[in-house]
Amino acid sequence: VLDKYGENDWLGGNGIRTTSARGEWPVAYHGTHEMNVKNIATDGLRLANGKRFLFGKGIYCTPDPKTALQYGHEFEHENGKWKLILQLRVRPDKIKKIAASRTPVGCGEYWVMPDDSCLRLYGICVYKVPSPVPDD
Repeated sequence: VLDKYGENDWLGGNGIRTTSARGEWPVAYHGTHEMNVKNIATDGLRLANGKRFLFGKGIYCTPDPKTALQYGHEFEHENGKWKLILQLRVRPDKIKKIAASRTPVGCGEYWVMPDDSCLRLYGICVYKVPSPVPDD
């Protein structure tokens, strides 16, 4: 994604830091179906593809990967079950925060982004789904 958007301030500085760099956009996650990833990687997240807007119209994401995983769809690959989430950067001055106390049980904070230009995909995180514990 370097140079895809003209400038790289949104990614922050280089190297490992313990504080945010000036101009850096915060990290967020978005759960989706694996079949959507190719289109999202090519075209970005699109508000026009949204279907549910519990807290108003926008693209929903979260700073909590565990919350995003609840919205990732399970799929099978090479004898295993997996989920994936998208790793994004979001424009900080456009975040509408929805407190975890208002989101469904077990979810963390939501961030609602008003339009497509406020999010930049830069990673895909894949997680193995643990096998269920067998009954005794």
